[in-house]
Amino acid sequence: MRIVDFADMLQGSINEKINECKCSIHKLHNPIYNQSLEVEIEALEWVKGQVQHLVRKDTYETKKGLLPTVVERFLKRRLYFKKLLKRWDKRGSKDV
Repeated sequence: MRIVDFADMLQGSINEKINECKCSIHKLHNPIYNQSLEVEIEALEWVKGQVQHLVRKDTYETKKGLLPTVVERFLKRRLYFKKLLKRWDKRGSKDV
């Protein structure tokens, strides 16, 4: 399966979920419930944008697959936050 085919399939399922959430929003529902649906829609739209970005980047720059690219970005972010946490712990222990 090519990355473009997988991305199209993924975006299709994301669009279905977005439409489902949009149909669930109603004025008579609890405002907190509606807000949670709106946040979910925003998150799904962000994911859809990231997939589109990765497909474009993959098509034009590299030949790395979608999953390895996502995993690589996740691991880089995780290492970055671990470094930040270590710095914060060092600073916090000196202040005490």
